[in-house]
Amino acid sequence: MDNSNLNKQLVINNIQEFAELVGNYDQAWKLLVGKKVSRIREEVKYKGKKTGIKGSKNYKYGQIINIKYEDDTMSVHIKYQHNFFAEYKIDKIINQFSDIFPFITVQEIFQKVPEIKNKILQETYQKLE
Repeated sequence: MDNSNLNKQLVINNIQEFAELVGNYDQAWKLLVGKKVSRIREEVKYKGKKTGIKGSKNYKYGQIINIKYEDDTMSVHIKYQHNFFAEYKIDKIINQFSDIFPFITVQEIFQKVPEIKNKILQETYQKLE
């Protein structure tokens, strides 16, 4: 089997694998906009900045609607049911979410963000040496 067929078969279906592959490449994280993700624990705690309201709700699934970069910090915006929105820093996304659907393939990542493929090849060559 050649490399192109292998890449097409390799799928990334969870946040942790995705984060391990792409690291901090902003362009790669943008590939998740529009995808649905599932929480590891359903409870979402919130605090209204303007209203002072605190509470928690149970939401298993949400959709990534935006990824924002500000002062070298990446934030992921997720929309839950009933138009409940939440913003998470990238480390929270990695620790609190699991499944990505529809999944994303390694081939798709390499096509849209080719510098990741080059980075992985360099790391592999270094390990082989």
